[in-house]
Amino acid sequence: MQSVVLASWLRGEFQKSEDNQRRIADAATAREQAKAERAQRQAEQEATAKERAAKQAEREAARIAKAKAILAAAEAKAKEQAA
Repeated sequence: MQSVVLASWLRGEFQKSEDNQRRIADAATAREQAKAERAQRQAEQEATAKERAAKQAEREAARIAKAKAILAAAEAKAKEQAA
């Protein structure tokens, strides 16, 4: 019974020790830093995805404009030949 009480007391003293408190604080800081880094990476990935989508939309708009220009030129040529 005394060993259980002694072990419990020692565990309590260890948890109160400066080294343990510093270790706990360091671990909490490391977790917060990792969380912030993950959030930063996710934000960067989202920004990159938005840039890619914008570039793709721009290319698609250019392709559509080119197709419309070709169609208009073909219609003008057809009218010219018909006249």
